[in-house]
Amino acid sequence: MIEATSEPVRYQTQLSNGVHSAASDSTRDKGGNESGLHSHDLLEAALAFRKE
Repeated sequence: MIEATSEPVRYQTQLSNGVHSAASDSTRDKGGNESGLHSHDLLEAALAFRKE
């Protein structure tokens, strides 16, 4: 299960499965600091498949 924790800085979120973690943030034009993966990056990763 993925746990999401909001950080004190606006739009920053830490994501973790208990073993691995990643940071998520928004783009500067949307009010974020671009300090992590964008929401569209996470969606693309969830839908990605490996080409052989």
